[in-house]
Amino acid sequence: GSYTDKDYIAYLMEPVAHGNLREFLDDERPEGIHEPKRMSLRNYFGCLSGAIHYLHHTCKLRHRDLTCQNILVKGDSVYISDFGTAYDHSKGRSTTQDRNIPRTEFYMAPEVAKRQKRNSASDMWSLGVVFLEMATVLLGSTVS
Repeated sequence: GSYTDKDYIAYLMEPVAHGNLREFLDDERPEGIHEPKRMSLRNYFGCLSGAIHYLHHTCKLRHRDLTCQNILVKGDSVYISDFGTAYDHSKGRSTTQDRNIPRTEFYMAPEVAKRQKRNSASDMWSLGVVFLEMATVLLGSTVS
């Protein structure tokens, strides 16, 4: 909902998320990951794969900075966020060679690090790093 007065516009919203995937993965117990969290984490693989497929193929959009910090968690659902550096290639070329795009080093594809041409495959590399971190926690280790 929303309301206005003579000076302000206000939006009433429920919380979008309880945290991000980085916090979810780092919130580990000494005895390991508990079963409800394990089940949620298993489901996130398919949710994130489907979301990236939708962005790339339906929306013609590349995220360009997919990280665990940019994936929000609310209950059993995950949401990709922070589209500030996203690239819409619906009316242009899907391969680019931008140089001054903010990016997170740990998640960036080799072609991005080398400042070479990149396309949707660069997002897939980043998603693979996210999946590696998720699998690491599922197998009982810490990401660090």
